[in-house]
Amino acid sequence: MGLSARRLAEQGKILPLGEIVSAVRANVPGDHLETELEYDDGRLVYEFKILRAGGRIQEVEVDAATGRIIKIEDDD
Repeated sequence: MGLSARRLAEQGKILPLGEIVSAVRANVPGDHLETELEYDDGRLVYEFKILRAGGRIQEVEVDAATGRIIKIEDDD
């Protein structure tokens, strides 16, 4: 079953992607490469891949309902 971010946001189950992108950019500067919406430990999370200065790629997980950054780690 595919997740429709737009439908979930319209239903108030998650925050709109635009709000979350703004929060991620404010906390993790770099080029936004990719975003996925998925279930992780029973909750919906946005997973961002960000290209940081120096060529390092970091993965940022954000709670889709609250916009809180859950973790930031280097992408292997």
